[in-house]
Amino acid sequence: MITHPDVENAILLHGHMPDHEGRIQEGVKIRVERAAELYRAGIAPVIIPSGWYMPKDKELRKFREAYIMERYLHEAFGYDIETICEPYSTSLPEN
Repeated sequence: MITHPDVENAILLHGHMPDHEGRIQEGVKIRVERAAELYRAGIAPVIIPSGWYMPKDKELRKFREAYIMERYLHEAFGYDIETICEPYSTSLPEN
């Protein structure tokens, strides 16, 4: 497992808010696929899914996109991919 102090190079995976059912958007699937390709090519030793979180919206705050992207990444491209999940950002500058 890679931890934050060990990271010198990483692939930052930005997302976009999930739909109201918590499903990953199609455009985000493309980003996840590209991140997996870069990871497999040895560009960086870890992918950081960093995604949208809306704490003020009662319906949407249950979804943390970083977790949704991380789950999709592992299910679609393998559990051997190293990740450090960043689920608390609420905007692109916070990523």
